[in-house]
Amino acid sequence: MRLKKYLFLLCIPMSGWAQQVPSTMLLQDGIHHWNLLHPNRSYMRYAETDYEKIADNLIAYQNLDGGWLKNIDWLGVLNSDSVKATLNDFEKQSTLDNRNTFSQIEYLADTYVLTNKLKYRLAVEKGLDYLLDTQKENGGWRGWDVDAVTFNDDVTTGALELCRNILP
Repeated sequence: MRLKKYLFLLCIPMSGWAQQVPSTMLLQDGIHHWNLLHPNRSYMRYAETDYEKIADNLIAYQNLDGGWLKNIDWLGVLNSDSVKATLNDFEKQSTLDNRNTFSQIEYLADTYVLTNKLKYRLAVEKGLDYLLDTQKENGGWRGWDVDAVTFNDDVTTGALELCRNILP
């Protein structure tokens, strides 16, 4: 059994407490940075109780490598392809910067616990693959704009916290 499959199976007890609407707290840093870049929001946003729509938004922005780009309004009712079309190639890269990727994985795992929908589990597994594939040999993760273990924006500590929460 691959390590990611084992980790995900352990993730269920971690998220077992999520019998309520998943929290968007960990997603707020990316939303904050989006708001700095787009101060005039004239679009609809999902309510925090619309957790499946928010989770679907997360999946729509998930990159092929399993990670997520940063600085998105995860609750925004926006066309993800249109948003991505405004970004340059560097901005489209997956990152843990601004508390991304580990936050999306946790939110999707909590949504999976509530719904038991396979698409959320698959997105979590893909995200875990990204985390495991990008972990540096020394155990940390790189920042968005540097090739060094990064603690700013909870890059390494956020990933490690997710791993700690996965383990029983």
